[in-house]
Amino acid sequence: MSISYEGYSTYNVNCQITPIKEFDYPEMTVIFYDADNAVVDKSPLVWNTNSPSKDQLIKVSGSAYLTNQKYKPVRAEVYITDSAFDSDIEDAIFAQNVTV
Repeated sequence: MSISYEGYSTYNVNCQITPIKEFDYPEMTVIFYDADNAVVDKSPLVWNTNSPSKDQLIKVSGSAYLTNQKYKPVRAEVYITDSAFDSDIEDAIFAQNVTV
C-alpha cells in the first residue's frame, strides 16, 4: 500500500486487495497524523466498490484530502469497512499503517 502527495492537499492511495469472502460494499477511510502523532484530518470515502467477488484481485486507487494545506502528515491509518457510508473504524475489516 502506498500514499503519495499529489498537490493541493490531495493524496493518492494505491494498493491491491483480494477479498477472502464476498462483501457488500467495501469502503476506505484514511486518517492522517503529523510528526507529533496528532490527528491532522480524516478523509472518508477515499475508495469504494460494489459486491466484489471472493478471491477477485482488485487494484485500488483513491484520493484522500486534507482540509488545511499547512498540515503535513507523516503517516496514515487506512481502514476498510464493509458498509455503505459506514466509516466507523471499529467495524474495519482491514487496517494498516502507512508512512506518507
